[in-house]
Amino acid sequence: MAIKTLYVGNIPYSSSEDDLVATFAPYGGKNPRIIEGRGFAFIDIDADQLDAAITDKNNSELGGRRLTVNEARPRGEGGGGRGFGGGERSYGGGAEYGGGSSFGGDRSRGDRGGRGGRTGGRGGRF
Repeated sequence: MAIKTLYVGNIPYSSSEDDLVATFAPYGGKNPRIIEGRGFAFIDIDADQLDAAITDKNNSELGGRRLTVNEARPRGEGGGGRGFGGGERSYGGGAEYGGGSSFGGDRSRGDRGGRGGRTGGRGGRF
């Protein structure tokens, strides 16, 4: 039989693997993996029970907390991610932070910028 993995979020920090197996037993729940200190876990279920498990257990309560249950996605998929290097950051800071543009000032003037701090740095050559 095919296996699918569920993501189970917002679990109580006191939850045990046995608690998860018992909660998902009607769906063939086995091989629970609790991510310690993060409040979520993964558990394998029978693939043909995926939709029923999500429908029945999403927003249900375990230990006084409302669970978030959906199909687990492999790393790298999904919305936004939490990888490093994010988006539109300017390391030189702009006028308020001491001048310079991303990784160096106005190259047309030979300015290497970006050396100042919030209190108004020099922004010139270094």
